[in-house]
Amino acid sequence: MPAAAVVVVLAAVGSADAAAGPVLKERPAVAGAATQGSRLFVSHGSWSGAGSLRYSYAWYRCDTMGRHCRFLRGVDNRSHTLGENDVGHTLSVAVRATDSAGSTRAFASLVGPIAGARPHIDSLAQPLVAGSPLQGSTVRVDTGRWRPKPSAFVFQWARCNAELRACKAISGETRDTHDIGAADLGHVLVAIVQARSGATSRAVFSTATELAVAGGGAAQPAGCGPSLTTAPAVAEVLQQGNQLTGSVGSWSGKGTITYTYSWYRCDAAGAHCKRIHGATRLSHLQSARDVGHTLGFAVHATDSAGTTTAYAALLGPVAAAGATLVSTGAPAISGAAAAGQTLQVSSGSWSQPPSALGYQWQRCNPNGRLCTPIAGATASSYVLTADDSGHKLLAVVHATAGTAAQDAFSGAALVAAAAPPAGPSNSAAPTVAGTVEQGAQLTGSAGSWTGSGTIAYGFNWFRCDAAGAHCLSIHGATKPTYTQGAKDVGHTIGFAVHATDSAGTSTAYAALLGPVAPASAPLASTAQPTIAGTAAPGQALQATGGSWSQPPSAVGYQWQRCNANGRLCVPIDGATASTYTAAAADTGHTLLVVETATLNGVQQAALSTHTAVVP
Repeated sequence: MPAAAVVVVLAAVGSADAAAGPVLKERPAVAGAATQGSRLFVSHGSWSGAGSLRYSYAWYRCDTMGRHCRFLRGVDNRSHTLGENDVGHTLSVAVRATDSAGSTRAFASLVGPIAGARPHIDSLAQPLVAGSPLQGSTVRVDTGRWRPKPSAFVFQWARCNAELRACKAISGETRDTHDIGAADLGHVLVAIVQARSGATSRAVFSTATELAVAGGGAAQPAGCGPSLTTAPAVAEVLQQGNQLTGSVGSWSGKGTITYTYSWYRCDAAGAHCKRIHGATRLSHLQSARDVGHTLGFAVHATDSAGTTTAYAALLGPVAAAGATLVSTGAPAISGAAAAGQTLQVSSGSWSQPPSALGYQWQRCNPNGRLCTPIAGATASSYVLTADDSGHKLLAVVHATAGTAAQDAFSGAALVAAAAPPAGPSNSAAPTVAGTVEQGAQLTGSAGSWTGSGTIAYGFNWFRCDAAGAHCLSIHGATKPTYTQGAKDVGHTIGFAVHATDSAGTSTAYAALLGPVAPASAPLASTAQPTIAGTAAPGQALQATGGSWSQPPSAVGYQWQRCNANGRLCVPIDGATASTYTAAAADTGHTLLVVETATLNGVQQAALSTHTAVVP
């Protein structure tokens, strides 16, 4: 089912390459772990068209921001097993639907960047974005699911094109929410969620919004429609052979509002939902195929301005025709849905009085789908924690009567998202001094900070690859100084400062250093190259050479485009002079230059400090 009950804008997700053909109703989605060796599966989404529909698939390998995508030859089915060549890249997949009138193409959200085999932290479920992408509205991203449980998250919002690719980071947008502004119009929005667990960090893309469109007092574009005031609901006897009857809820809109309906069959966790063919009425007769599954119900409300979709709470699992214990009324949740508050679930109604009841609370996405059990939450009440913020919570009630047993899903409660923790404000970034060579000591400075009362500092050193990617925290390296070891040779080194005051903790990063030279190398960087000039499209930047352990006989340059933290850098084609004029393609990125020094046939590279984010 769709990732959020928001306004549906069909033009936002279909490519403009087809004038006739099927109409997309639900965007394709990719499932699977973004890890080398895992298999990704794409669902074709939901379409309407003339007669039977045929589907074909195309997979693309892109850079870390969904750019420079290359078609993967021979990968033309619904699944793709991630290989070594995918590591460090994002993947995009296009689904082409064809009917008798023509064909239409739509893209799934970007997946990745892909981690290498046996990552220290594994992304189990892609972060989800919820909220309506209307100007003036706020969208929110959850953290997804990870193993092991992360200790902290960092967010970076980005704007992408209508094909959900070619993303650019939005300067300063580093919270779990983003307010839709004029600059977002015509783009889809994603969040890059970076999780940290112990000595490891990893970033992945969230699902994407629809195209951001004007809202408020502006003329409503196609796809806007009625506003929901009361969610749809379903009257139930959850048993094969019985009829379910939905209610449309309450809506307001322009003029007459008409309604259409969809029913979905999902697995027992409310995932892998598929539209039930032909189930387009207000009622649905439960069949043998529904037994053991949960069911979803959607209402599509249309007025003169467009169409909006909303969903009832999940129902189920459906009991078999001969079952003696059947849910006749869903359990209900009461209580304030906020961290620290207590929720209580009722037992629901049953075809006969249960002799015993059991409970399992579950944490779901903002649509009440893709639910996972909460460890230890097996009472009729549950105290909400910070981990529940931004999720919907429900309880599965397990009823027993004699030898008969049956589960029933409760309604879902949306937990208010906790505000990101406050903390000191960084006014001058941390820096690092020292010779970048095995055996030499590097010394970091905390930079400049302002905060509430006394500020305490913690430190982390990271070992990254030559492109500033796949960074791992160096075990035990938690002081402002660090002595480079044999494992660092050929790698870049990162330094982070965690500043804590009475309000919370904030983190800032120094520019990457390296690559680290081996011990006794004839050339080693003793001071980073720097960049002068204004980082803006059309403006010239000048690299100033760093310092070396002895004067090189020649130097060369390669400019690179990086993420907002000066990491995950890729070379810029043809940019090999000491000067570089920033281009439109650099918007949303930082820039740095790699200076390569040569002496007596020996070469050593050094990364410069990076620029500010190019606006």
